[in-house]
Amino acid sequence: GVDPIVINFESGDTSGYALGTDFNGSATSLSSTAPGWGTPDSLGAAKYVDGSGCDAGTVILSGSKPLLSPASKVVTMNVYAPGADRNVKMKLEGPAGAAAEVDVKTTQAGWQRMSFDFTSVYNAGVTNLVLFANFTCSSGSKTAGDVFYFDDIAFNGGLTPAIVREPVFTSTLVNFEPSDTSGYNLGDQDFNQAYSSLSSDAPAHGSLGSTKAAKIENKSDNCAAGLAFLTGSNGLKLTTAANKVVTMNLWAPAVGQSIKFKLEGAGISVEADQVTTKVGWQKLTFDLTTGYDEGYYTKAIIFADFTCGTSNVHEADSVYYFDDVAFNGATSAVIDAVVVPVVKTVTLAASSTVKGKVYVTVKNAKGKSIKVVVAGGSTVKKTANSDNYVIKITTKKGSHKVTVTVGSKKLVKTLKVK
Repeated sequence: GVDPIVINFESGDTSGYALGTDFNGSATSLSSTAPGWGTPDSLGAAKYVDGSGCDAGTVILSGSKPLLSPASKVVTMNVYAPGADRNVKMKLEGPAGAAAEVDVKTTQAGWQRMSFDFTSVYNAGVTNLVLFANFTCSSGSKTAGDVFYFDDIAFNGGLTPAIVREPVFTSTLVNFEPSDTSGYNLGDQDFNQAYSSLSSDAPAHGSLGSTKAAKIENKSDNCAAGLAFLTGSNGLKLTTAANKVVTMNLWAPAVGQSIKFKLEGAGISVEADQVTTKVGWQKLTFDLTTGYDEGYYTKAIIFADFTCGTSNVHEADSVYYFDDVAFNGATSAVIDAVVVPVVKTVTLAASSTVKGKVYVTVKNAKGKSIKVVVAGGSTVKKTANSDNYVIKITTKKGSHKVTVTVGSKKLVKTLKVK
């Protein structure tokens, strides 16, 4: 019989694998930080960075033992791929030109168990393993630099463990309300004299319906003053490949302040910057695509007025507020619109165009009290019921001083009444 062979890249692996025999632009290395949700308890995997050549690949094993047998013609392995429809070619070679190859396409981004059935191309003399992570010489396209991982490659009845199924990660919204279940924490992980706290009296016109927000007080001129407000574990995944954008509502005391947002995980980090565009509340969007890693980001950090590496001066004794931080497809609340009242100028006019009559016209004074005094005549008080209000006063012939008063607005005019 033949012995089972499993290449699992662990410290106790006796398969005789060797990494680094790469060709056409690929690069392979042993990794202890492969993305989660692969083989249970795995500490090692082969990391493969794809080259630009359509047949870029790597030699994993140059052995002397047969990799196929009449009773075991299927090879299995766990593969992490950056997306679906990547054509993984497994080629088995041996002495005297022995060779057999099978192509299988990935079905999703992330870890998956793949089976390569060599029944129709069976060759008993193959002892070497060559992998092409995305073979495109016949069809398809590729992106140089795409990262794959291989683990638990099993021959001759060896076992490729079932991968741990990644749970469906739901969206996370940190809104600081009593119903918030995100697990946020303020005040425990502040640094460089930035101080955070929960506020119930944040400036008006923030998130609609909000009663709470996070307050940041910068007490020094340290360019990197900041705080971590959310720290989770592998049960919390703040972003996924499909959701690399984080949004938040932020109140800033000035225009042009740099806000840095950073996510951290085990051995990985990614960050993005935005600049405030107004004094007051505004929605900020942080696109974390550049530098993004497929690992688990579980810690969220904010720097209000990040000035390191610039000529700007970090303002001590400045205050910021932030609210409705939305991760993994959640949505930040709409910012309450600031209604700016339209101030209409009150205008007063007086004339006498009809015999024995004085006409007073008041515009834009609806609801206001109007007082008209005709010297030597009568005094009239009215409340305007429209924005174009006319008061008609009967008086005797002659010249009369007419005084019209609406609040602090006054008109004094001498009219000649016929």
